[in-house]
Amino acid sequence: MHCLHTYSCWPDCAIDRYWRLVTICSLRSLSPAVTEREIQNGILRARDTSDHTLAYLRNIDGLNVSVLRTAKFFIDIAGRDVDEDAQQLLKNLRDEKIPAAMTEKNIAR
Repeated sequence: MHCLHTYSCWPDCAIDRYWRLVTICSLRSLSPAVTEREIQNGILRARDTSDHTLAYLRNIDGLNVSVLRTAKFFIDIAGRDVDEDAQQLLKNLRDEKIPAAMTEKNIAR
């Protein structure tokens, strides 16, 4: 459980309202996905990535984002719109962090 000492200046009713808003589902959404942990531990924090890693990086062009039933399998959706923050994080990972951590011969595009 989160330390409530951070909220020591809050009245009790505000803390109660805050914790009612924080549901198990929202806490799960804040935890990193399995794939993200694999990338962090297997590529970004690893030594000698040329010996044990291979990345296939792709851009999907022409995806019709108005068809959410299909688009949700390829991009992050927030509500009924593209999650621009998630797209920016993905772009940074794909275009900067992974190439900086790996040799080009281990990256397929």
